[in-house]
Amino acid sequence: MEVHQKKNEIFICQFKYAQNMIKKFAMEKCKPVATPIGHGIQLSKDDGASKVDKTSYKSMVGSLMFLTNTRPDI
Repeated sequence: MEVHQKKNEIFICQFKYAQNMIKKFAMEKCKPVATPIGHGIQLSKDDGASKVDKTSYKSMVGSLMFLTNTRPDI
């Protein structure tokens, strides 16, 4: 967390943490979307996609949980 203090205010920022997360998980070229999956798509366990690394996934979820717990307005 970055804390910037001025005479009558304190500003808490996590921009650097979020930027480091984006780099860590190689998401620099990802595009934001309102809904991450198309409407009417049915999910299945065997969709032919490559398997996800469990450790990396858990790390990403933990990082996002920390970010949203410390910034509830996200």
